[in-house]
Amino acid sequence: MAGRRTSLASLAGAKVEDVPGQSQPLLLSLPLDRLVPTRFNPRRRFGTDDELREFGAKLAKEQLQPAVVVSRTAYLKLWPEEAEHVGNASYVIANGERRWRASRLAGRPALEVVHKEDVAASRAAFLDAVQSENNDRQDLDPIERALGIDIMVTQLGGAEQVAVYYGKTKGWVSQQRKLLKLTAELQDLVSSGEMPVRVARDIAGLPAEVQSTAWEEEVAKRKAAKEAADRWKTAGAPDPSPS
Repeated sequence: MAGRRTSLASLAGAKVEDVPGQSQPLLLSLPLDRLVPTRFNPRRRFGTDDELREFGAKLAKEQLQPAVVVSRTAYLKLWPEEAEHVGNASYVIANGERRWRASRLAGRPALEVVHKEDVAASRAAFLDAVQSENNDRQDLDPIERALGIDIMVTQLGGAEQVAVYYGKTKGWVSQQRKLLKLTAELQDLVSSGEMPVRVARDIAGLPAEVQSTAWEEEVAKRKAAKEAADRWKTAGAPDPSPS
């Protein structure tokens, strides 16, 4: 459903919980200091400051996709313990933290947002909304995806609740979270794409103290296999025809 634009001035003085938009999306342009991103976003790689400034400059010319926000009241009903993090912000960003970060670095005064209160209908709905945009756009690396599932397990009270929500098994949930058993150094290799996910899951099942050695052995094995293949190509394949 397309949102309808309402001027910020028309909302001045209204309590956040009385602002329209609880039942349908409402398009707003909000000062950055009235916004705060949720701490439950699994995304950790937002780009360098220079990349964000460049993105912010593009947003200043035209912001094609608004961020998605909920009111502080709705958010704190779900997570009262997040009051200190929310601070004086009136809205919490569910989707669009990178746009918010880029706008701050580029010196933009405001951000286009869609106020969708139903996103905060439950913890599960909010966390799913946070993950959905990243997953749909394939913005998350494998470690961030694993972290997203782990956040849901923690906040929803267990793997079984997450499995039921997604219509999956507990085994599926465990498999998604398995990468988080890797050491921090090896997680970085997975995030960068240097370590294949299939190999990473195998190594994640090992004790932390032997994981680096296991990866070094895997690298050596792959290097030997590549060198053998290169020698075979250089020498040429043997002629299979009879002499």
